[in-house]
Amino acid sequence: MLAPSYSWMQTTARYDDICSEHGIPTMITWCYDGKEVSVEGLWDNWKTRKPLQRWGKDFAILKVPPLGVYPGLLLMDNGGMLLTCHGPRMEQ
Repeated sequence: MLAPSYSWMQTTARYDDICSEHGIPTMITWCYDGKEVSVEGLWDNWKTRKPLQRWGKDFAILKVPPLGVYPGLLLMDNGGMLLTCHGPRMEQ
């Protein structure tokens, strides 16, 4: 049996970045259809859009936002889904 490879995590966040930030490491995943998936959110005042790394059929990124509860926008193939602390809802 082969052990899973987590090399995609090495490209989502550098160790120095994680250690220099104050927050809880958070894995954001998308386990549905899509060719390209990105995330942006209030944790940096909507300034950056980061692509999730493809991992088989799924997508994931490791983020370390400052402590708090933040809405985020998960963008799939140029569409959008608003993620809140109450769960996802489709953005109109």
